[in-house]
Amino acid sequence: MVFELRNFSYSLKKQLISNTKYYAIDTGFVNAVSFSFSQNIGRLYENVVFNELMRRGNTIFFLNEGGTECDFVVQGGDGWEDGAQEGNAVTGAYQVCYDLNEQNMQREVAGLVMASRTFGPSRGFITESTTRTVKEDAVEIRVVPITVFQLGLVDQV
Repeated sequence: MVFELRNFSYSLKKQLISNTKYYAIDTGFVNAVSFSFSQNIGRLYENVVFNELMRRGNTIFFLNEGGTECDFVVQGGDGWEDGAQEGNAVTGAYQVCYDLNEQNMQREVAGLVMASRTFGPSRGFITESTTRTVKEDAVEIRVVPITVFQLGLVDQV
């Protein structure tokens, strides 16, 4: 009912002692047991993207280095297509953001750029309600609505 997500490292020992994030198999469970008095829609979006990446059969980690975090790095599959396997290479990076605005744009983009520097040039997504492309340090960052991502229509927008 709950999945555990670890910080990426090539060392299994470092993975086991790293920070951990937890995601529910159903966001209804999160709402049912939450002690929060306000909705955290951004966290629910992140849970939905995690579940979709799992459904596609990807191996998923998060990456936190030097205070900069990338929500999800996908290993083995590229996350853009079902069943696309490329061994153990990290092939995709994702940031999930409910409301991308001037105040959080730099932080969200920095996480994707950091993942790209760590694993090589890659595409990244920030999911929200608009569609656009941002170029930062030779990294193509596609901003797409979460529904487009879930339907697998990213390459068509």
